[in-house]
Amino acid sequence: EAFAFDRAVSRLAEMGSVEYLTHARENRPPLAIDILKAPDLDVDQLFQSLDVDNSGNLDTDELAALLADVSELRRGHRNVPDEEVQIAMTLLDTNGDGFVDLEELRHYVLNSPKGKDALFRDAIPQNHDR
Repeated sequence: EAFAFDRAVSRLAEMGSVEYLTHARENRPPLAIDILKAPDLDVDQLFQSLDVDNSGNLDTDELAALLADVSELRRGHRNVPDEEVQIAMTLLDTNGDGFVDLEELRHYVLNSPKGKDALFRDAIPQNHDR
């Protein structure tokens, strides 16, 4: 047990080093918020960054993570009430299976009348204090 504890402490110390954190930052896949900030929105890359369980679908929690990123960009905070997540799920889940697949997200994004800046405006108002 002492060896395992010492090894865990050593690993945690290593993970806190500047070198480790710099390497991890440089080699991490892009975050959804970074993809949303890009001039040209890559829907496939956005979907891949959100589908953390690699199921091929976004569940409610994964969609909530996307909405938190959109909220941060639009409102300056990440608080997204459950009703806004449900509104977004209704908008995106066109086949009614309770999940958002890549094609549903792609269809929504590509058919958004004002481009990526208007994404989820029906679910997340610009000036919404919650």
